[in-house]
Parts: sequence; structure tokens; C-alpha cells
Amino acid sequence: MHTDPMSSLDNPPIDQICLGLAKAPIAGVREAFASRITSVINAPATFHEKEILWVKFFENRGRLYDVLRLQVALIAATPTTTIYVCNLADGWLSLYNNVVSEKKLDAFFFRATINGAVLYPVYEMLAWKHGNQNRHLRCLKDDVGWNFINSGEPVAFENPSVYQRRSIKNRLNADIIFDYSEAAGYRITDVLKFTGFCYHFKRSTPATGD
Repeated sequence: MHTDPMSSLDNPPIDQICLGLAKAPIAGVREAFASRITSVINAPATFHEKEILWVKFFENRGRLYDVLRLQVALIAATPTTTIYVCNLADGWLSLYNNVVSEKKLDAFFFRATINGAVLYPVYEMLAWKHGNQNRHLRCLKDDVGWNFINSGEPVAFENPSVYQRRSIKNRLNADIIFDYSEAAGYRITDVLKFTGFCYHFKRSTPATGD
């Protein structure tokens, strides 16, 4: 049975959304990411870049742990804003950070778990000003419980009072990340509503192609 990636968040088809919001037109950012990804993969013959339907980005519930099939998408939200979405955070967040720093961009990165059944949920916001990271919020559950990072000065749209809550898991949650991302310029859940084309970077073996 086919699962529609655009279905309700009440029964999300994917576990987590990782969204970067770069204040820059897509052309330059696209070129920077293409260069960076090619360098990271270090195998240009098996690196593919093309424009695909957004719905395809969420194949396999958005969880493509095979490095050969890892995906990154770029969407032009406005003429001066680029949305960066990846289906894994960690290493690809580092790549995003490298591009933002190199291009001296004003940018944000948001991460939110939207599947309540996930064992280790995480909610996160990072901010950069002229390429310098100046803010990091993160609430994450691991094997020993919840932990919270609050580094740098709050930006204008934050509500710092919530970070004083006794329960760590309530200091930063999906609703807060949704609100913060919207205030920054693009609500993280809106990526599920996007139905057009996106720029798609993908590594695959020569035998399977794209």
C-alpha cells in the first residue's frame, strides 16, 4: 500500500524533518551545495543532480540510511531565500554549516521529530549571522534521559521563559520549533505541503543509475 507523504501530521509518514533556511537565492546556494556534496562523496561519476517531484524525496518514509541513496533537496521559497531539507541530520547538518559559513549567510536550521513513537526524539534550532553561528538550542532524549542545550543569545522571536520549565522535555518541543521556524521565515511543517519540483542531489551506483 502506498503511503502519501503529504498526509496529516497526526499520522506522519516520516519520523523527522530537518530544514535549513538560508537567506540567499537558490542559484548560488545550489552551486555551493553541488560542489560540497561532490567533494564529500568524492566520486563524481556516481553523483547525480536533477530536478524531481518533491513527493519522491520522502520515499521509504524519508529514512534513507544507505549512503549511496542519501538525499538532499533545495527549494526556492522566495527569490532571496533557499530552503534546504535533508533526510538525515548529523553529517548533512555539518555540510549545511560549511556552506553557510563559507558564503557568510544569515541562516537557520530546524530539526523536529514528528512521530511520537520514535525512541530518541530531538528538537533543535541553530542560527547564523553573516556565516557565524550565534545560537544553538537543542532538547534531545538519549539512553539516560533528556538533555538541553541553550547556547548564545536568544533571537527576537524566541520565548526564553519556556527554557526555565522544570521538565526538560517541555523546554523545547515540536510546537515551539514549528512556531520559531515560521517566525524565521518558513514553517518547518510547510515542507510537507510543498507539491512542486525541488533540486535533488543523490549518489547512486552506475549500475542502478538515478
